Amino acid sequence: MKSKLHELQQKRNLLFTSQEGGIVFRTVIIILTLCAVGGAVYLVLHQTEQKQEIDHRKALAVCEYGLMIALQQVQTASVPADIDETEYNDGWYKVFFHRYVKNDTVFLAIRAQGRAGEVTESRECVLRRVINEKDTSWVRESMH
Repeated sequence: MKSKLHELQQKRNLLFTSQEGGIVFRTVIIILTLCAVGGAVYLVLHQTEQKQEIDHRKALAVCEYGLMIALQQVQTASVPADIDETEYNDGWYKVFFHRYVKNDTVFLAIRAQGRAGEVTESRECVLRRVINEKDTSWVRESMH
């Protein structure tokens, strides 16, 4: 019994103190440390990616809301004014109007920008002026 206990103690001493055993132990510790660091980096990158995806969706929603407000302004004002940064839903939007004439047709380009977190999205809508006998109106020409 004593001899088996003595053998086990010698093997343990070889594992942690001898040149070969110490190398194996250090190698195992290094591999475990690298796995832990790799896992931590993966988790941080995954969380950052998820936050950016959420910010992207919010920025797009804020931008589209700003565009909707701008289209409502077009219905009520003959010459709508640009909309400065306006806070909305944990972000902000701003809208620019640009009127131009091409081949005797009046166009109105509306560009909306929305921002949430670190992400900025923009959308543009181009309207064409249609003149009927009784009324004039704006018709969407393109949106991108």
